[in-house]
Amino acid sequence: MKLPMKFFDTKLMGDLLQRIEDHRRVEQFLTSSSLSLLFSFFTFLVFGIVLAVYNLPIFAVFLIGTALYAGWIILFLKKRRQLDYKYFEQAGRNRNVTYQLIGGMQEIKLQGCEQRKRWEWEDVQADLFKVNLQSLNLQQVQQAGSITINEVKNILI
Repeated sequence: MKLPMKFFDTKLMGDLLQRIEDHRRVEQFLTSSSLSLLFSFFTFLVFGIVLAVYNLPIFAVFLIGTALYAGWIILFLKKRRQLDYKYFEQAGRNRNVTYQLIGGMQEIKLQGCEQRKRWEWEDVQADLFKVNLQSLNLQQVQQAGSITINEVKNILI
């Protein structure tokens, strides 16, 4: 509400609603993901100290494996960010087209442009599907690599 009127004039309704939905993602990150990260760091620290006291070469393997794991995750952050921006844009377009369809159904029927509007909606759905598919592919590659690194580390330890 505190934003200038120009902000609301230049944004589509779907884009604004997508921004509101993204606040939920930020809230989820700040509550669950950051807590999980804190516990992981604490576990890493305790396990690292125990390994360092027990056997220094095993600690070195653990440290190198963990560094490789972290590097592998960091390697995909830029691409993940790009896909998140694409998803945000496509989801906003999807919401906007859906609201136009629902809100203007009477006008669409009167004008006889059901097919054209359906094709427009299908194009947006296809674009959203492509972004989701790219995101899933990236997630699978990232997960496969991280599991492999972790399992090799565990085998060596």
